[in-house]
Amino acid sequence: MTLARLLELAALRWPQAEAVVDGDRRLTYAQLHRQACTLGAAFHRLGITPGDRVLIALRNRLEHVLAYWALQTIGGVPTPVNFRFAPGEMQYVLDDCGARIALYEPDTAAAVQPAAEARNVRLVFVGSDASPAGSVPFEHLIDDDALSGVGSGGAGGGGGARPRRPAGPAPAPP
Repeated sequence: MTLARLLELAALRWPQAEAVVDGDRRLTYAQLHRQACTLGAAFHRLGITPGDRVLIALRNRLEHVLAYWALQTIGGVPTPVNFRFAPGEMQYVLDDCGARIALYEPDTAAAVQPAAEARNVRLVFVGSDASPAGSVPFEHLIDDDALSGVGSGGAGGGGGARPRRPAGPAPAPP
């Protein structure tokens, strides 16, 4: 049993139950599963294969949850870091883990961008601002209206993304 399979089972058992709440943004288990699979396929197109690491330099937000579950679907390794890291600390983590992609937002740009220079790291920008040059906009990786035009998440509002588990027994293993 993998984490990806557990999410799939939760989506089958409780498709309309809330799985994630990030301020005004909400995803059901069915939406979370669908978007995680879509994002996983996008990560794969960007070159992520099983065992590859993806640095996640994001505050608690919906996109952080999506990236985590997306990586589970393709065997990638989420590598979350403290959003308060300085450039030198971020550089150390990038060198140590060998991440192929780094997800970042306006709050972490000052550390991630210089740390990624001269490294083979693809940058993915999460936020409502225009993506900095050389970065792929996160919203281009997800083809779903649930992430566009609903708010920026992150600090403020809902206090970050919180996974939710519906009441009732856990899904039975296959």
